[in-house]
Parts: sequence; structure tokens; C-alpha cells
Amino acid sequence: MKNSKRTTLGIVITILIYSISVLIGKVVKIPIEFIPSAFMSQLLMLILSGISIFYFQSNGLLNFSIKPVKAKLILRTILLAIIVFIAASFTASIAIKIICGDIPKGPNPFMKYTPLQYFIFLSIIAPIAEEYLFRGFLLNMIEPLKSRGIKLFRIKLNISVLISGVLFGLAHLLILTTGIDLPFGFRILFFTTIVGIMSGYLQQKYENNTLVPIIAHITVNTIGFIISLLSLS
Repeated sequence: MKNSKRTTLGIVITILIYSISVLIGKVVKIPIEFIPSAFMSQLLMLILSGISIFYFQSNGLLNFSIKPVKAKLILRTILLAIIVFIAASFTASIAIKIICGDIPKGPNPFMKYTPLQYFIFLSIIAPIAEEYLFRGFLLNMIEPLKSRGIKLFRIKLNISVLISGVLFGLAHLLILTTGIDLPFGFRILFFTTIVGIMSGYLQQKYENNTLVPIIAHITVNTIGFIISLLSLS
């Protein structure tokens, strides 16, 4: 398969998996009060991503890897994720303030979750499902684009990492359907794009191991979880 066709196919399938997962997740409800409606979308995303990874890897078009990592790498990844969380939050806030002015304080869409629900479904399950799709599948499918990129503070970010990060950020614009203000939605877009770029960089840096960006993503969402708990208290 030509590189251009492989890249296009990877992007199209990623968009389809995400769209199908979200749409079915809104229609099909699990009759258990504790399980939020978003769980069905996360579950479908994980299943469809896994099927796609298996199919394309079986045909030699994708090199997916998920394997154990040493404690030292886990700590290094967590530390980097904390730094990126702070930097991304600051950058996103400044960017939106410049573009839109002050961000109005609207309802927090995550307050509908109990602390336990937030931790299980947003801090653990969502990062795993999203990383399987955007890094495990997409980033590997568009790997031919990694030969070109840009340098940022001595770190080379190739085109494949940037694309997977931008698409990851755009996917989070779905939060606008919860009724939040547009500036806050764009702040989420900036923030998640930066986090997505970090995840892609980590996967390629550490032998294409998708477990590394999963750890980073869980760390970022867990920090958000802790901040939400503190704001409630």
C-alpha cells in the first residue's frame, strides 16, 4: 500500500471509529446507574481500535506494541506529564485570553460525575481507549509522515505526532455539546492538543510502546480529577 493511501486510510478510519463510538454511545444506554453514558463510547472505541490494530498489523501495515515498562520510566513519564499539564494549562489560558478575552465561568461538564465515577471512567478507562485509537492505531498508520517535522526546544516533533495530536484535540470539541461556553471549549482544544502531541512524542521516543502515552494520559486526567475534588471541597 502506498504511503499516501495508508495515511489517508488511517485518518479516515480514526474519524469513523470516533464518530461511530460517540453516536452509538449516545443512543445505547447501559441500565446501571453507576455507569455513565460515556462508558459505552469508550468501550466501543477500545473494541473498534483493537479490531483495526489487529487487522492492519496482521497485514503488515501497522507496528503496534504495548509492553511493560520499568519503574524509572514510569516515574519519568509521570513527571513529564505533570510538567506538560501545567504548561498546557497556562498556554491554553493565555491563548484564549488573547483571542477571546476573559473566559466566562460556565457550568463544569464534569461535575455530573461522582468522584469515583470520574476516577474510573475519566482518569483510567478514557485514556486507555483514546490512546489505543489516536496513538496505537492512528499514529502507527501515519508513520510514513515521521520523516518530516519541526524542532521545538531541541525536541523534534514530526508531522505524524502533530497530526495525531491535533485530531485528538479536535475530538474534544465534542464537549461543546454539553452547553459550555465557546471560549472554554477552545481552551479544552488547545490543552488536549498539547497533551496529544506529548503522548505521540512519548510513544515514538520509547520504542513505539503505547503503554507509555497511556501512563502519561492517565496522569494528566488524574491531576484534573484531583483539582476537581479540591474545587468541590
